[in-house]
Amino acid sequence: MNAQKLKQELIYIAGHELRNPMCALSLQNDIFKSILHTNSTQGNDRMLHMVETSEKQLRRMESMLDRLISLIDKNVEQNET
Repeated sequence: MNAQKLKQELIYIAGHELRNPMCALSLQNDIFKSILHTNSTQGNDRMLHMVETSEKQLRRMESMLDRLISLIDKNVEQNET
């Protein structure tokens, strides 16, 4: 296997490993949000806001990871030609 293929494989593995914890956090946020909507109180409203902020940050991280992998992938393709 050449160096470019190894590099590409490493990128995909790293991307997968980085997405797993983000997915777990996203699922936890969904559960928290469901519980907080069921038992709405003033304290829960603050916690709900925190969960929603956390969701936005997770989506931002996922987007950055997708763009990073895409850029690296394009770079690998350009180097192969």
